[in-house]
Amino acid sequence: KPERSFGRLFVAILILSFLVESKVAFGQTITLAPNSGNVGASVTVNGLSFGANRQVSVSFDGARVGNGTTSSTGSFSLAFAVPSSSRGPHTVSADDGISSASATFTVTNSLSRSPTSGIVGTTITLTGYGYSASGVITIKW
Repeated sequence: KPERSFGRLFVAILILSFLVESKVAFGQTITLAPNSGNVGASVTVNGLSFGANRQVSVSFDGARVGNGTTSSTGSFSLAFAVPSSSRGPHTVSADDGISSASATFTVTNSLSRSPTSGIVGTTITLTGYGYSASGVITIKW
């Protein structure tokens, strides 16, 4: 038979704790309000999850249309006027130098006339936006 031995056993557990702070990007996003409209329309770009307190540049098909600064939480909101462009989808992008996001804005065509009324012989100017450069436009009066 084995001998039995009784005594005290002390177990020391050393727990090391490290506090590591890191910032994790959950994906920058932008939304457009509205997401379609005519040339000249005002569009508001709202951005989330960008760098905190950073300069942000907004572009329409690569051409800068606005600049702003993100908040301490990385959000921003700025408005721009839709530049002259053809009808159809266009890319709006926001970039803070580290992060970027994009969304699609759809340009619709429009036609305006000036003046809207007059006497016989008055010259009327028609202004159209959102039409293709090589397209044919027929105007019937």
